[in-house]
Amino acid sequence: LDFNGMFGELEYRHTVAKLYEEGGSAWLTPCELFHPWYARAVARFVVEQLHAQTLRSRTPKLRVIEVGGGNGTFARGFLDYLKTHAPDIYGSASYTLV
Repeated sequence: LDFNGMFGELEYRHTVAKLYEEGGSAWLTPCELFHPWYARAVARFVVEQLHAQTLRSRTPKLRVIEVGGGNGTFARGFLDYLKTHAPDIYGSASYTLV
């Protein structure tokens, strides 16, 4: 969603309602509405936490288990962020959708 291009709450509500109509789904999650920014924000937080908890001499290992992953929008955004911004973590990470 282009929040900067919207004129206020009314336009936001109209845009979200239109997305629901076009999406063919009764429920849109934050990762669908705010794609790809939502998944990137979560991934960035995870990367920062891993680096803070891991010695710099070791590559952090990450295992993600996503329950109810839907069509994989969050997984795609999360893994794309890792691949671009934390290739060391991406290379050893495992991601499971349940």
